Amino acid sequence: SGKIISPKAYQALGTKWITGPVGSGPFTWGTYLAGTSLTMPKNPNYWGTQPKIDEIEFHMAVDDRTASLAISKGEIDAFYIADPNIAITASKASDPKVKFMKAQYGTSPFNTWFNLKRPPLDDIRVRQALRYAIDSESIAKDLFGGLAQVINSYLPPFMFGYTDNVTKYEYDPDKAKSLLKAANVPSSWAPEMISQSILVISKQITEAIASFWSDVGIKIKNSSLEQGIITKRSAARDYDMYATYVTRIDPSQMTARFWRSDGSSNLSNYSGADALIDQITAESDPNKQKDLYAQLQQKLSDDSPASWTVAVSEHLLLNERVSGEQGAGWLERFNWFEVDVPAE
Repeated sequence: SGKIISPKAYQALGTKWITGPVGSGPFTWGTYLAGTSLTMPKNPNYWGTQPKIDEIEFHMAVDDRTASLAISKGEIDAFYIADPNIAITASKASDPKVKFMKAQYGTSPFNTWFNLKRPPLDDIRVRQALRYAIDSESIAKDLFGGLAQVINSYLPPFMFGYTDNVTKYEYDPDKAKSLLKAANVPSSWAPEMISQSILVISKQITEAIASFWSDVGIKIKNSSLEQGIITKRSAARDYDMYATYVTRIDPSQMTARFWRSDGSSNLSNYSGADALIDQITAESDPNKQKDLYAQLQQKLSDDSPASWTVAVSEHLLLNERVSGEQGAGWLERFNWFEVDVPAE
């Protein structure tokens, strides 16, 4: 995907364009204080329908714990919630001045990729054991208070092509232990799972997964890494497991890139579905394509190059005055150009 920007401005500003971009959207870049705030005035020359609000002002240092009170007082109009614990509390609050919104679009599957080039993960019994050892229902209920949804597919439930009619690995620690024993996995096996420390959701889910795997005798090393390190290790496929959630809006964006053998984000080094993925790419009939997506989800579930745990979503708190917003979407995108906030 890409964005339409001004070539003239980009050439003139060079690297400074990052902190003063010129684009073609409904809002323009205003005043920016790194890590603190950003203002974006309405673009008077916007080619489409003019936004209903005159300016957006972003604040980057609002405390999650006090956000609801700030919304209620009208000090801020909207707040994006990243912490699942805050989201659970906010979803149960009863302040009439505060609206809690779940994502209208953009629930994101949490993936734990298994590196098939790292024995014993090349053994399907080991990968299946790891899936049976995870209690996804508990994660959805206890970590997310029901705001997350258990999934068994690499596609999220809202997306075209999604099916739940696939092989499932419901929580069964005894079966997990049996499969590990059958695969002759040594008790000394100590795989490493890496994830992004910047993502609160990833930190909480990987801690839960690591606990479940420890329960079946796996000496898992759970490494929550800063972005620079994890980017390098991801590029080198230097891990046993890689865990994160994936946010996209179309199934094609989540397929070849992640599951074809030459995909740039094929974090499992998986190569078992190239022909099927090529069929999906070449198919123009939506009904046939939907069937092919179902076949792919079944094959991936059977081969288990990864574990899919829950689909998570982003959340918003809105002041009662705000209308037109549909809730956080893919990669924290918001529908600000259709939002209206009447003056008090």
